[in-house]
Amino acid sequence: LEDLRAGLAREARRRTLIFVPLGLAAAALLFFSMNSGSGTSQGSPTFGFIIMMVVGGGGAWIWAVSGPQQRYTLAFKDKLLPRLLGHYGVLRHETGRKPNLAPAVAAGLLPPHDDVSADDGFVGSYRGRPIDITELEVSRKVGEKTETLFQGLYVEITVSTPFAGITLLCDREAQKPGNGLHRLRLEDPVFEEIYAAWASDQIEGRAVLTPAVMERLLVMADGHSFLPPRFLLQGDRMVFALPSITPGSLFEPPGIETHVAAQQLASLEADLATLFSLADAMIDMHIAVRAPHESAANPRAEPGTPIS
Repeated sequence: LEDLRAGLAREARRRTLIFVPLGLAAAALLFFSMNSGSGTSQGSPTFGFIIMMVVGGGGAWIWAVSGPQQRYTLAFKDKLLPRLLGHYGVLRHETGRKPNLAPAVAAGLLPPHDDVSADDGFVGSYRGRPIDITELEVSRKVGEKTETLFQGLYVEITVSTPFAGITLLCDREAQKPGNGLHRLRLEDPVFEEIYAAWASDQIEGRAVLTPAVMERLLVMADGHSFLPPRFLLQGDRMVFALPSITPGSLFEPPGIETHVAAQQLASLEADLATLFSLADAMIDMHIAVRAPHESAANPRAEPGTPIS
């Protein structure tokens, strides 16, 4: 990654040395051609000249840098990220594909919205189960402004044996879901300070919130990478919504002129480990509650598995 970044950074600098002077020269030529022959001019010619030079030089710089940066981003997402994700399963990179959010909205996992934008996504299998990871931004119009309702990772895992009822876990301050779910009271005051659980089947709802699942959810609520995650268990789907702490794409590489590529990958690897630790806890829970016959198949990935 560092070799790729360094090579493309050198190319960007060479392109800058070529295109920026050409852009400045073109801007100056255009300015003088526009002002030659006119006896009078409105406004300060010096100010107009400065504006033209900024536009010409800035546009040329953007043109010079954008090509190498786009190639770096493409290589980061199409080659390096799949290798990193190969530690967990067989996953391929997709861009712009939007999952069906209607069940999540109907159940109260996500709020009603006007627009959904999807950036990067990864589709494949984990521990023998189909998995779909999408980076989403959900928003709505409020007057002349756009309000972001959710920004982060949206994860769907398909299981073989459906759940009997619906279980919803959300932030404690979230509105009560209006779909006939009943509040689950858990004997964990720390957990209930952060989360609120709702279920159509109280027995199954308590069964799915195993100590391992609750511990993992508390760990992920530490505010390091994500805000407290939410989940929805319904039918053959386990759905997670992990709100990001900071705006911006989780899977975007740093700029080619920076030297933090290794730190970026290490941080991303830690975030993925956190995500798949939650997936492990939920899959183990599903096996125990709904599919004990699967306990010997498709074990979890062990730390330290080499990336091929």
